[in-house]
Amino acid sequence: MRVRPDLTFWGDARVWAVPVVPAGKPRAVTGENPDTIYCLRWLSRNEVVFDRLADEPFYGHARLWRATVPQPHDGEPNKGIQTGK
Repeated sequence: MRVRPDLTFWGDARVWAVPVVPAGKPRAVTGENPDTIYCLRWLSRNEVVFDRLADEPFYGHARLWRATVPQPHDGEPNKGIQTGK
């Protein structure tokens, strides 16, 4: 933050889904955003929930976001996507 130069702010964040199978192709789940993501968790097998905060003190527009993880092109629901459970 600008107020705390000892802290590193990583902005321009984008969420990706990366299958853990050979030749799995990464897919962008969100668009790029100038804010940073501090926490991301699986909400369900097909959705993630995360926060976005800007590099400013007392950021008044902090929100929780939900994104759908795209289905693989082979028609099988999220084959090979590791959910962290």
